Amino acid sequence: MAAASLRALLTRAIDYAGMFPPCSLELEPALKNQADYVRATDAWMLSTFVLSVAKFAGAASLLSGFDKHHPLRVSALGAKTENAGAFIAELKNAAEAIRSFQNQHGRPSDSPASGTSILGHQGHHDIQVVACLMPK
Repeated sequence: MAAASLRALLTRAIDYAGMFPPCSLELEPALKNQADYVRATDAWMLSTFVLSVAKFAGAASLLSGFDKHHPLRVSALGAKTENAGAFIAELKNAAEAIRSFQNQHGRPSDSPASGTSILGHQGHHDIQVVACLMPK
């Protein structure tokens, strides 16, 4: 068992970005890894699964590996944009994609939530962060 100080430092400190370099896995094996990781003894260190908003539709059919005791927590990543106007449009698109996914798979609105927005399969998954890449 980890010392209390180590737990205080590392609780939910690690995001899993298995679909991005260096792993560059496809969606299905990356989500399977996440489902395994949330059941591991060191799961207390695991925070979110980094998922592009563009992959939400594909992820919807792959949520069966998660449940209320082993939730999928997502950091949603919007598309990279070239200018401020495109950034605002992408941010709106990302928010709409999150709302749509939440409406289809989300936790009832009267349930307590730990994230800023909620999404999930049978209501057990959270979007913790929404990020869109700013133009240079």
